[in-house]
Amino acid sequence: MGAENRPLMNTRWYILVWCVCLCMAVSEAAALPVEPAQAVLQLGEAQTPPDFADANTITFSDYWRVERRAEAVSGWYQMSVQLPQLDTTSTSPLGVLIPNSSGLLEVYWDGEYLGGTMAVTGMGVPVVAGPLLLTLPRSLASAGSHNIKMRFTGTQTSIHFVRAPRIDYLANLQPEFAQKKLTLVYLPLVLGGFSVLAALIFLAAFRRDASARGVRFLSAGLVAASWSVLGMFLSFPEPMAGLAERLRPMTFHLAFVFFFFALNDIRGQRSRLSSPVKWVSIALVAAMLLVPDIRVYQIAVLWSLLTYSLGIWLLVRVAQAAAGPPRHWLILMALSLVPVIVLHDITGVVRGGDFWADQVLSLFNPPLYAFALMMVLISRARMHLSTVETLNRELEDRVAAKHAELEDNYERVAQAERREAVLNERERMVREMHDGLGNQLVSTLAMVESRRFAAEELEAALRDSLDDMRMMVHSLDREESDLMQILALVRERVEPRLTRQGLEFRWRVDDVPNSDHLLPETAGHILRIVQEALTNVIKHAGAHTITLASGVEGDRRFVSIADDGCGFGERTNGRGRGLIHMRERAAQIGGELEIVCATGGERDEGDEGDKGGNGTRVVLWLDAA
Repeated sequence: MGAENRPLMNTRWYILVWCVCLCMAVSEAAALPVEPAQAVLQLGEAQTPPDFADANTITFSDYWRVERRAEAVSGWYQMSVQLPQLDTTSTSPLGVLIPNSSGLLEVYWDGEYLGGTMAVTGMGVPVVAGPLLLTLPRSLASAGSHNIKMRFTGTQTSIHFVRAPRIDYLANLQPEFAQKKLTLVYLPLVLGGFSVLAALIFLAAFRRDASARGVRFLSAGLVAASWSVLGMFLSFPEPMAGLAERLRPMTFHLAFVFFFFALNDIRGQRSRLSSPVKWVSIALVAAMLLVPDIRVYQIAVLWSLLTYSLGIWLLVRVAQAAAGPPRHWLILMALSLVPVIVLHDITGVVRGGDFWADQVLSLFNPPLYAFALMMVLISRARMHLSTVETLNRELEDRVAAKHAELEDNYERVAQAERREAVLNERERMVREMHDGLGNQLVSTLAMVESRRFAAEELEAALRDSLDDMRMMVHSLDREESDLMQILALVRERVEPRLTRQGLEFRWRVDDVPNSDHLLPETAGHILRIVQEALTNVIKHAGAHTITLASGVEGDRRFVSIADDGCGFGERTNGRGRGLIHMRERAAQIGGELEIVCATGGERDEGDEGDKGGNGTRVVLWLDAA
C-alpha cells in the first residue's frame, strides 16, 4: 500500500519544490527596481573618477546650493547597488534611469562608461537633456554588488539638482522616461519655439495697426519668455555660456516687465507704476550682469518680488478686461491656471523640490499671460474695427442722404435752368422781332399809311422784312454753325438789298481759326449785331460803300462793318437802343463791341477817290479760343 502510493508522493514533492523555486525566482525578480537613497560626493574638476578620500555623504535628491557652488560646480557621485538574481526568462535588458538633472551627467558602471546627458541635434546645437535612460548590457548586470559613479557639471548662476538613479528592466523604465522626456524637454522646447514664432507673427500682423497698441512690448515679452525656457536646454561654448546663463533668469523676469508695459499701452493709460518699474528693472538688469556668478541666483530671487507683484497686477487687470462686457471666458480660463501653477511650485519648494512630473510649472506662466494679453489686444482691435465699421456705415448713410439731397437740388436747379432757358429764349425772340422784323414792319406800315410810296419801294420793304424773318428763323436753328456760314448768310440776305439801294458791298472775309462749332445762341447774336450795324449804315450814315471783314489780330478774332458815311461824330458812344442791344449781345457771347470813327474816308487801292465823309467802323471782338 505504501509502495503503491510512493510515486504519487514523489510527484507532489516535485510540484512543491518547483513552486517554492518559482516563488523564490519571482521574489528575486520583484527585488527590482533598485534605487539607492544615498551616495558619496567628491567635489572637483577631475576628468576621471577620484579616490573619494574627501567625499561627503549625500541623500537623494541632491541640491547644489550656494555654499557648495561657491566651492565647486563639478563633482563625482559614487554609490553601491545590490542586484538580485535576474529573471532568465525575460528578454528585456536592464536600464539605468536618472529621472532628471539640471546639469551635465556622465555615468559609469563598474568603471565602464555607459553614457551621458549631452546629446547633439541634427543642426549641431548641443542640447542638455533632463532625464537620462541608459541601457545596461547583460554582461554587466550580474547578481551581486555593483559600483555606480556619476560625474556632474553645473554652473554657479543657479541651484542645481540630481535625482537618484533607478535600475530596472528597460521595458519598465521606458514609459516613465518617455513621460519625463515629454514634460521636461519636448513640451518646454515646443513652448519656447512657439513663443518666438507667435511673437514674429503677431508683430508682422499688427505692427502697423494703429488700434493694436502694445504689440512691440508683447512680442518682446514673448521672445524673453521663450529664451527663459530654451536657455535651460542649450549649451554654448565659452565665453557665451556665462552670458547665456545670466540671461536665462533675467529674461524670465523681463517678460513680466514687458507684459506690464504692453497692458498699459493696450489700455491706453499710463500707470503711476511705469516709472518705478522701469528704473527698478534697469537696476536689476545691471546688477545681474555685473555681480559674480555665484550671486546671480540671489539677484534673481530678489527680482522675484517685483515679478510676482507684476504678475498679481497683470492678473487683476487682465481679468477685469476679460470680465466684460463682453466677457471672454477663454481669457478667464487661461488666467485661472496661473494661481494653480503658483500653488504647485510653492508646494514643491516646501516639500524639498518634490514637484509634480518633476517640473517647475512657473515657466508656463509667461505664455499664459501672453496668450491672455493677445486675446485682450485682439478683442480691443475687433472692437475698434467694429466701431470703425459702424462709423463707416453711418457715414455711408449720411453720404447717401446727402447724395439724394444733392440729386433733388440738382433736379430743382435743372428745372430752374430750363425755365430760365425758356425765358431767355423768349426774351431773345422778342429782341429779334424788335430789332429786325418789327422795325421793318413799322417802317413799311408808315410807308403805306403815308400813301407816298412807289410799288418798287413797297416791294423792297416787304422783301427786307422777309429777309429779317428768315434771319430770325435761322438764328433759332439749334444746329451749330461756324463764323463763315454766318457771314455768308448775311451776304446772301443783305447784299441784294444794298445793291437795290445803290450801295457798294465789299467782301473782305478771311477764314478765322477756332470759329467752328458756334452755339445757336452765339450765332444768332453775331447775326443780329452785323444786321443792326448794316441797318444803321443804311438808315443813318449816308454812305456809298460798306465793307464786311473778318480776321485775327493778336490773340483775338474780329468781325467788322465799315462805311464811308458821315460817321457818328459826337455820338460815337451813343446810347441809342440799337447800340445798347448790340453791346448787350456782344457781352453775352463773351465779346466786346467797338465803334471807331475814322479821320477820313477809307480807301483801297483801285478806288477812284474818296466817296464820303469820315466814315465809321463797328468791330465785334471775340476771344481767340
